Amino acid sequence: MITVETRTENEYLDTLEALCVEKVERVKKIESLENRIAHERYMIKTLEERMSTMSENYHKDIVNTVEAALAM
Repeated sequence: MITVETRTENEYLDTLEALCVEKVERVKKIESLENRIAHERYMIKTLEERMSTMSENYHKDIVNTVEAALAM
């Protein structure tokens, strides 16, 4: 025989299970966002390094061109 207490306990367990499932889904979303952020940070760092290298090379090219022009 199902009593009110048993029914309440079952409802509590069902609610607890639903909350656990929801928490797992939220944790997965958070981990996914953290991975995306880490990837974006890596991409930004890579682009900054490339831009720095390109800027240095461009500066060297300008200096060499000016020195070559002055040497003529």
